[in-house]
Amino acid sequence: MLKIVLSFLPATCLLALLFLSGCMDKDEPGCGELRTQTYKLSEADKAQIPYTGFDTVRMTNNAGDTIECIGTGKQYFVTSEYIPEINPDCAGRGGTQKNYEAYKLSFIDNHSSLNIKHYKESFPLDGKYYNMIISFKNNNFYTADYAISYPSAFNFIGNIELNNTLFEDVNRLYKNFNDTSSYILINKKNGILKISQNGTEVWQLTN
Repeated sequence: MLKIVLSFLPATCLLALLFLSGCMDKDEPGCGELRTQTYKLSEADKAQIPYTGFDTVRMTNNAGDTIECIGTGKQYFVTSEYIPEINPDCAGRGGTQKNYEAYKLSFIDNHSSLNIKHYKESFPLDGKYYNMIISFKNNNFYTADYAISYPSAFNFIGNIELNNTLFEDVNRLYKNFNDTSSYILINKKNGILKISQNGTEVWQLTN
């Protein structure tokens, strides 16, 4: 009896019935819909490094030069990632727009600038899957926020002494793994402690 019923069904639906997926109309509700998801920064996210945005970061290099980078505030913005609909019947139509809250800290000196960008989620940033970028003199250093001062992180180096001051739970961030002479030392309590530019120009925190 089942065979008789199936024999009168459209051939295009026979396979669909066998796989219990049904015949989908491309215009049925949900197909082609643009969904939006928003990811906010929590207070814990914002506290990953200690800067308020209006801090002054003073550093001296190995040539005796001094910079006084003055914070310009915490600038919030939103960055987006679009994930297209994976249903083949909806190809080219619809998907999910993910909006990630982020902030930028800019510290400006007459000759140099230090920028920190912190994103809510990990997705490709300059081709790398991290959610924090620190830039100094056009060099980018990358990290995952949770890894800062985290003892199990691969770039955790522990306690160090700079200018007769002990700094605890420090990480070393490299520009890339083929250039270990360019790095930043950072921890959660004090922020950026030291910046090495190709091993020839080295800046250290003075305050």
